[in-house]
Amino acid sequence: MKKLIFLTLITALIFSCKPDDQPVPEGEVSFHLLTSFETFDNFKIHEASILWDSNVYLSYDDLEAYDPDSYSFKLSEEAIEFLDSQEFDVHGTGFVVVAGEEPVYTGYFWPAYSSMSCDWLVADPLMAEITGELRMRLGYPGGGLDGMIPDKRNTDIILDIFRRDGKLIE
Repeated sequence: MKKLIFLTLITALIFSCKPDDQPVPEGEVSFHLLTSFETFDNFKIHEASILWDSNVYLSYDDLEAYDPDSYSFKLSEEAIEFLDSQEFDVHGTGFVVVAGEEPVYTGYFWPAYSSMSCDWLVADPLMAEITGELRMRLGYPGGGLDGMIPDKRNTDIILDIFRRDGKLIE
């Protein structure tokens, strides 16, 4: 009888325990340029078609912090200078944000001097010089595109990696 009570208590204890928080994510967040991709409609990227450069364009060290409220990556001085030295096509330069080894979302470096509109996620590299941040926006020039663009900017793995390293602005 004592064994039965003991086993019942142990079983109840095991099944009543909650697992620890989510496992700590491995890896880092980085930006890579797209080398190949297909588009549809107004510059929307068919994400199953993407291929990206294995060389990191903006590394995790370049990304000093992430603000999920403004969808902005605070950049290091080196990253700001690097972006300032780059040339960006008026039709945008495709990128992918990678967390660990997996692509999370795609977008374009879309300079403010472009007169083209874009119905996809964009980041204006020219504003990084002024603000020190790379802000991820839904569309260019913006407005009225909520729900039309898959919004993966605050995906858990991105937030968890930045939180893990004390780089998430909360």
